[in-house]
Amino acid sequence: SGLIISVGVVVVASIVVLENIYRHYRGAPEEGALRAARLGTQEVALATTAGMLTTVVVLVPVMFAGGYTQETMRPLNVVVVATLVASLLAALMVVPLLSSRLLGGRGGGAARSPGRLAAVVDGAVEALGRVLLALARGALARRWLVLALAAVFLVLTLKHVKPLIGGELMPLMDTGIVTIEFETPSDLPPARVAAVLGAVEAVVQSQPGVLAISSTVGSE
Repeated sequence: SGLIISVGVVVVASIVVLENIYRHYRGAPEEGALRAARLGTQEVALATTAGMLTTVVVLVPVMFAGGYTQETMRPLNVVVVATLVASLLAALMVVPLLSSRLLGGRGGGAARSPGRLAAVVDGAVEALGRVLLALARGALARRWLVLALAAVFLVLTLKHVKPLIGGELMPLMDTGIVTIEFETPSDLPPARVAAVLGAVEAVVQSQPGVLAISSTVGSE
């Protein structure tokens, strides 16, 4: 579950670093991919680190909250924190190294085949951007139709969500544990209280299916 939650956050740092490196390389390819990797990483290193650490700082205290919260949330938070830190290190160390290699090395000559592959991918992304821009323009030209469709989808969503309201993700479970409390007068001697407790235990033990009994005398 922790990995599933952190998947979207993990790639953010690498995407930001890679995009900035490629922006430098595309702006001045004659200066080499190594310089683009160095400058592109330096520009966004502080912001990327700060953004990632804000999430880590929120999760770390929960790991030491104690009690039920710590027991249930610590495994999830440990996985998320470790994944985020590893992704930050990869974005600041591995991505620049691979980018300097894939975009053509030190020289300003023609890009290697991975660089040509990056150019093909970049062209496909630009084509997708043009398609999305055309869709946005069409939606703005037909605003009332878009709003009507959005309202229809909202109604359909509410139709399916309403039966789920008030439900629980975990069904009711029979734990097999029964708690019995009894009170005695405050001035009753401890020996008499123990006798009452023994009588209650005898009644409980006589019931079929009872495997163990744990008793406590006194109040908290």
